[in-house]
Amino acid sequence: MHADNAQETTPAVPRDEILGRVARLWTHVGPRPLAAVFAVERVEILYFAGTPQDGLVWIPREGEPVFLVRRDLARARRESPLARIVPFARARDIPEILAREGLPIAGPVGTSLDVLPVSLYRSLERALGTPIEDASSAMRATRAVKSPRERESIRAAGALATELFTRLPGFLRPGMREIDVAAEIDAFLVRAGSVSYYRTRTFNLEFAGLCCLAGESGAVRGPSDSPNAAGSGPNPAFGQGAGMRRLAPCEPILIDLGVNRGGYYVDTTRVFHFGALPAQFVDAHRASEDIIEAAAGELAAGKTPEAVYAGAVERAAKAGLAGAFMGGSRFLGHGVGLQIDEWPVIAEGFDEPLPDGAVVALEPKFALPGGIVGVETTYVLEDGAMRSTVDLPAAPVRLD
Repeated sequence: MHADNAQETTPAVPRDEILGRVARLWTHVGPRPLAAVFAVERVEILYFAGTPQDGLVWIPREGEPVFLVRRDLARARRESPLARIVPFARARDIPEILAREGLPIAGPVGTSLDVLPVSLYRSLERALGTPIEDASSAMRATRAVKSPRERESIRAAGALATELFTRLPGFLRPGMREIDVAAEIDAFLVRAGSVSYYRTRTFNLEFAGLCCLAGESGAVRGPSDSPNAAGSGPNPAFGQGAGMRRLAPCEPILIDLGVNRGGYYVDTTRVFHFGALPAQFVDAHRASEDIIEAAAGELAAGKTPEAVYAGAVERAAKAGLAGAFMGGSRFLGHGVGLQIDEWPVIAEGFDEPLPDGAVVALEPKFALPGGIVGVETTYVLEDGAMRSTVDLPAAPVRLD
């Protein structure tokens, strides 16, 4: 291990945790003839190195990873538990550096081609002198199962989300603008150490760091694949999320936000209101509560995500709400971890039961004329039970 590692603070992620991730990765790669897999996307570097420094983590089939760092080398050595952390400046230097580490490139290699820009892919393939194959499914499947340590961070994020939502009735007032609510929430989270932006994997997927949609704002659709990727935002250039609309009586106020601890997110939504909600919103929200309860139970019992999604669609149709379900998005929930849009997705095509240690946010919502309602809770699957990360009622909260 580098001397710098011993002299500075203890790395946040233990070495054994990283090596366990590597072992799971190769289990998912299976018999494919890949000599190595490398992580170059920022969050995958964080996952396999313990720090998101600019560089590349080379993960050989045999032996420990090598972290090639462009910047910042000193910080990488301070924060990563990996024993082999070396500098590099240019892609064409990688084969020579690896050879010095006893890792000559001896066949095709893999990486996450779902997120790698084409220009970088071509540059790396030329530099490495070997074909680069897609290993994104193996990468995502590896990250879909959270270790006990990761689950601790997720539960800590859930505790902070619980505290925030419990405090919200103390400062929500009729006449506040959506952006005023967002500012209050953001200030609370930043002071608590929760970073106020989403890390996402999907190309062109953008979210406001938090979403406050009052009344008709929930009916304003946006470009992202989310049931509440809606709202006017502050201007057309950032045309989703909290805008200038003021909170008013007798309409739903939907608040959806990601809270993070130690890099790990939970995704939570609850609805608030002043005065009585119209019956259409009450009925739709009750359907949302029924759907999330049923879905959590079915996932715990071993139903596949696609079967659970089909059941949710059927329940929405029986409630007479098929056209409003999920605002047109074709999923019920999604994995959560270092990014907000991880595997598994509760949707068509995901045909294997959730593994123990999976973390998913279930979010049945209904976008109706005049507003959006629904509930979202992040769950951890442990020992055959779906355990909520928040301690909050699912029902709408009346504020007067």
